[in-house]
Amino acid sequence: MQWAQLSMVEAAEQFEHLTAKTIINPFNVLTDSVIDQLDLRKKPSMKDGRS
Repeated sequence: MQWAQLSMVEAAEQFEHLTAKTIINPFNVLTDSVIDQLDLRKKPSMKDGRS
């Protein structure tokens, strides 16, 4: 027996496309939080004039 599987991300993207309503992906929020907590964001280099 074969099962069709539709990921929640794909389903949310289809819903967004059809309704023009945004659905926040909780995985993206979690990923951003972990990156911030571990201080993994790239720091701007001194070459580009930003501090």
